[in-house]
Amino acid sequence: MKKLVPVIAVAAAVLTSGPANAALSEPAAPSFDFSGLYGGFGLGAVSTTSSLDGAGINVDGIGMSGFAYGAQAGFGFPLGGSPWIAGAELGIGSNTGEYKSSIPAISWSGKVTQNYSFTADARLGRTFGETLLYGKLGYAYADFDTSVGGLGFNGLRVGGGAETRLAGSLTGRVEAIYTAYDSGTKGGIKYEPSSVGMMFGLNYYLQ
Repeated sequence: MKKLVPVIAVAAAVLTSGPANAALSEPAAPSFDFSGLYGGFGLGAVSTTSSLDGAGINVDGIGMSGFAYGAQAGFGFPLGGSPWIAGAELGIGSNTGEYKSSIPAISWSGKVTQNYSFTADARLGRTFGETLLYGKLGYAYADFDTSVGGLGFNGLRVGGGAETRLAGSLTGRVEAIYTAYDSGTKGGIKYEPSSVGMMFGLNYYLQ
């Protein structure tokens, strides 16, 4: 019996240490640090609608859709030890959308295109391993060219997206943004545009 005591003790030690050793040997789930400085570019599509009112014109919901492109740079920081990431992002872009129309009855012919836009957003998201799900809220300025001259609009942006690590410090993202602009008047015609866009982009994080 005395000879069995050491054997039993060793067996018990092996059995009880097995689960602990297995847990220690399990690889940690992959994760990515979305904090710090980053920059990148995006491509996608945007649809802009606007009303035209004045000078004998009253048109609601004119539309122009086109290819969108731009660049962005931002900074993120973790909120304590939590998986939440807050930050800010600046962007510049444009699109190929164009609206043309004419009203022969009043000898009116019009054209509207967007030259460029500047954006400034606050971003808040939560990480899930190597993926970040986030929301955005911010400001936009868009410069439009009309048949009677240029016209700028200030707007409020809201949207969200998902970003995930591709390789090293390179990430890919997709996001949807809605922008509501204030109204502006040019040549006696009042414009009040809004837009919705879907963008696919790449970011590189300086880590």
